[in-house]
Amino acid sequence: MRNSNKRNHLLLLYKNIIENLPFIDEKGEKKELANTFICPICLKSFDISDYDNITIEHVPPEKLGGRPLLLTCKDCNNICGSSLDVHLINGIKNSLSLRNFTSKAHKATLNVDNMSINADATLRNDGELLFFIDEKRNNPQTISSIKEGLGTNITFDRISANISISEQKSNSRSAAIAILKSAYLLAFYHLGYKYILHSNLDCIRKQILFPEEDIFPGKYILSNERYMPENLSDGIYLISLNGTNLYGVILSFKTKGYDFTHRSLVALPHPEDKDGSIYVKEMREIEKSTPIISIKARLSVKNSTICGLQNLP
Repeated sequence: MRNSNKRNHLLLLYKNIIENLPFIDEKGEKKELANTFICPICLKSFDISDYDNITIEHVPPEKLGGRPLLLTCKDCNNICGSSLDVHLINGIKNSLSLRNFTSKAHKATLNVDNMSINADATLRNDGELLFFIDEKRNNPQTISSIKEGLGTNITFDRISANISISEQKSNSRSAAIAILKSAYLLAFYHLGYKYILHSNLDCIRKQILFPEEDIFPGKYILSNERYMPENLSDGIYLISLNGTNLYGVILSFKTKGYDFTHRSLVALPHPEDKDGSIYVKEMREIEKSTPIISIKARLSVKNSTICGLQNLP
């Protein structure tokens, strides 16, 4: 489905859903919201025909294997992409590059006595570090001296090496908030407005929109493991954290060129936590001691589309 067709399909879903939401005006009467789109991140309203301000959102980010699941406003899509998602993408790529150190050669400089030699360094699976000297990248006189020394069985007493591993710019805190954003949007995809419009998620939205502020210092990413149990697929779960019920979102992040997946378990407030105070308290407490986490059940959704909101437990 092309992007324009996909967006039109999603807009029809949003139109039907929003028109049936129980919005109440100042007089206590039901507020009609015909032909209205509400961005799930900033909660701003747009006319459903305002194509310029309504964009397809990939969850997780498209460069990490995300699918075009839902819609957000143009500002949220652009701002979150440039201030959050880029740090997550670069951070995961940097992490995978280090994990895959054995799979490719890295530029290195060998300092042998008073000579500097350009080489490629490779770490073998058995832990042995090998250096391959490229004659084209070195001074011919240096190469000649090395060959002469090796040919006369001269040993080099002082050898040191600097290995360069290129990394892309990434801020770990911004990357963590990007994971939180993806978890929030995946919860919206499965549970809809009836879940995210709870005031207990105001702190989540504010943290996403204002990543430079510490809205609620705490470890909302409960597990950031390379591998998780195979029976736990991506989705929304009812979890227990130190005996407190929360929602847990499991996400997978995939990067082209690597044969494994980065996965995260993110905590979100339970609907019974009306103002989010329990959630914020648990996120702060988790920094002080090792949490006891158990997954109680997966939240079943009849239709894996945004209209699954009516299935909120």
